[in-house]
Amino acid sequence: MWFKQIFVYQFNEGFTVTADLIETALEQKPWRPCSQQEASTMGFGSVKKHTESLTYVTGLQVYFKITKQERILPSSVINEALHEKVEEIKNNEQRNVSKKERDEIKENIIFELLPRSFTKKRDYFGFFCLKSGRLVLNCSSATAADDLTALLREVLGSLAITPWQNVLDVKGRLTNWLQETPPSFELLEDFELTSAGDSQSKLKLKHLPLHSKQIEEYIEEGLLISQLRVNYDEKMEFTIKDNVTIARIKYSDELLQKEQADDDDAQFDAECFLHSKEILNLIETIEELFQIEAGI
Repeated sequence: MWFKQIFVYQFNEGFTVTADLIETALEQKPWRPCSQQEASTMGFGSVKKHTESLTYVTGLQVYFKITKQERILPSSVINEALHEKVEEIKNNEQRNVSKKERDEIKENIIFELLPRSFTKKRDYFGFFCLKSGRLVLNCSSATAADDLTALLREVLGSLAITPWQNVLDVKGRLTNWLQETPPSFELLEDFELTSAGDSQSKLKLKHLPLHSKQIEEYIEEGLLISQLRVNYDEKMEFTIKDNVTIARIKYSDELLQKEQADDDDAQFDAECFLHSKEILNLIETIEELFQIEAGI
C-alpha cells in the first residue's frame, strides 16, 4: 500500500464526492479478465483482502484499487507474421500488396494471435482526500495516470480535478535549494541538470557533492536542477522532478515499523492510516514550497 510515485490532483471548485457515492460508482465497473479478443481490461477491485467493498475508508481518505490486464502481443511478432504473409502473396500471386490490404492483413493477424497471447495484470492504488479535496494516484507514468482518471471519470460521471502542472519556475526553485535548503529537507547526491534554452540538454549526476566547484560551474553556465533526490524529515527519500512529480519514494525503516499490529486486518488499517497521513503532510509541504494552490 505504500505509494512509490504519486500524481496529485486538486478538486475544482464545486466538485464534491462522498465515500458512499464513490463506492456506488465503482460498483458499475468491477474488474474482469480479458476475453479472448480483448487487448486489455480495466476495472475496480477490493482494496482490502477478504472484503467485497471496492473502497477502504480511513478517516476522510477513501482508498480504491484499479486493476488493468493486458494481452502481451509484441509488435515484432505481428510485424514478422505480416511480412511473411505479404511475401507469400507476392510470390504466389505475382503482385504488390497495397497499404489498405496490408492493414487488413495486420488486423486479421492480431485477431488470430490475441487468444494465444499471454496476459499481465497490474494493480494501481489511489485515494480521495475528502477533507482537503485531493485525489492521489500511485502509478509510474503520466499515461497511466490519464488512464486511471479516465476510468474514474467514466464511473463518477464527472471528475472536476486539476493536476499539479505549469508550476512556475520549478527548476529555479530547486536550484535555489543549493543555497537555501527548506526545513526538514536534506539534499542527496543524485540529481539532473538541464539547460535553460529551447534546445535542452540533460546531465545526470550521482555521488557528486552538490556544493562542489564543478556544480557551481555548471550553474554559472546556465544549467538548472530539473530533478533532485531528497530526504524529507528523515521519514522518506524521493525524487522531485521539474513537473512536480514525486517519484521513487523510499520510506525509512523506522516509519515502516512504526505501526505494528497483532493481525493482518489491524496491520492493514494501521498502515493505511499512517500512509495517508504522511503522504498528505508531504503534499501540503510541497504545495507550500512551490506555491501550488491547494484543493477545496
